[in-house]
Amino acid sequence: MFTEVTIAQYKIDENFDYSAGDSLGAHGWIANTGGPTNRLLVTAPGLTYSGYPLSGIGNATTLTQTGEDAYKNFATIVDSLSINSVYVSCMVKFTNAQRPGDYFLTLIPSYSTTLYSGRVYARLNSGVLEFGLVKASPLDTSTMQWATGYSLNTTYVLVLKYKIIPGLANNEVSLFVLTSGIPATEPTTPTLGPSTFTSLDAESIGRVLLRQGTSGRAPDVIVDGIRVSTSWFKTVVIIWLFRDCSCRWEISIQELIRFLSI
Repeated sequence: MFTEVTIAQYKIDENFDYSAGDSLGAHGWIANTGGPTNRLLVTAPGLTYSGYPLSGIGNATTLTQTGEDAYKNFATIVDSLSINSVYVSCMVKFTNAQRPGDYFLTLIPSYSTTLYSGRVYARLNSGVLEFGLVKASPLDTSTMQWATGYSLNTTYVLVLKYKIIPGLANNEVSLFVLTSGIPATEPTTPTLGPSTFTSLDAESIGRVLLRQGTSGRAPDVIVDGIRVSTSWFKTVVIIWLFRDCSCRWEISIQELIRFLSI
């Protein structure tokens, strides 16, 4: 018998554990732009990725082109007065992508529905899937770098990190693309970033948004297992404190204390 002790208070934990065909709007997601075209729905089956805490739970949602965009509010907002970083992780599987590409996942502040902050892009370049990342403006793409070497029809875990730094136009964005396993600690070097663009900073982060981008640019992607929290450890690492009714520590006491203090 397994007992999972859930300590973290997640800003969002979305497994799409609803009936296939349901509108995301029926489950706490709020339509933002795009109107009723290609409404975001629960789709089956969900995704799996070995070691990811939300793997194999419930169903998923599928983003296509030129359709409804929707966001979900955090349980509590993240700002520099509380904690300076927010992490969003999810499983993704791309069935199609295009060039020049478009963004499909982003964060937005609690006070705005248009300041898309930390925009994750995907494109197909000569048959190879690539990821890009900017902070908050289409103009950022002029200096955007791409991470290459990925494939369609393969499940990856993406971790988007948005770091709020006091000052003007200096917040940082990073993207981690995981292809196998889950690192127990945050990798020293992200796949992309950390990058600071001159575009507008978000003063707080309070929502995650799924975007169905422009026809001829946007990817088709299955998204599942969205988790939002304030540290790598909380976001992508699962904690088992008890197994077979006997105490079995799988993290150090120091790690547990650090986790509880975040």
